Amino acid sequence: MRFKHAVYVNYASRLTVTNSLFCGQLIGHNIKSRALSTMVENNQIYDGQAYSAAGCRAGSSSLAVDLPEGGVAVISGNQIVQGAATQNHAIIGYGEEGLSFTNNSLLVSRNTISNTAPNAIAVYDPGCVTVQLLDNSIQGVATLVYPSSCATYQ
Repeated sequence: MRFKHAVYVNYASRLTVTNSLFCGQLIGHNIKSRALSTMVENNQIYDGQAYSAAGCRAGSSSLAVDLPEGGVAVISGNQIVQGAATQNHAIIGYGEEGLSFTNNSLLVSRNTISNTAPNAIAVYDPGCVTVQLLDNSIQGVATLVYPSSCATYQ
């Protein structure tokens, strides 16, 4: 079986994803970026959750946004909905394969994140780059950032 992502950018200088709808993704991640700089802004991302108004099935994707090697990232103004059909308890992954870049930062701001899957983690950050959380609305998430010591809240 081949793994597929809705958007996958491999080693680019920049990825910008704006004003898009992601839903019904069956395997892989909705957005996966190995770019030096990634901006995900003003999107609707349904990870394992149907969106009947747009005709989207639930899908069974793994992460809403995956930044496996870090980089400079901004995730802002999105509506991210994780449902029970997701393959992963984390919603956003950052640096889980190591931090490959000299500059690493993650700003998660002005998003509406909701979850119905058990034991959800909003941001999985094993490399412990300080995640800046600013003015988000987050519901149904058991852990905002893991590890919890790797976040600042504003």
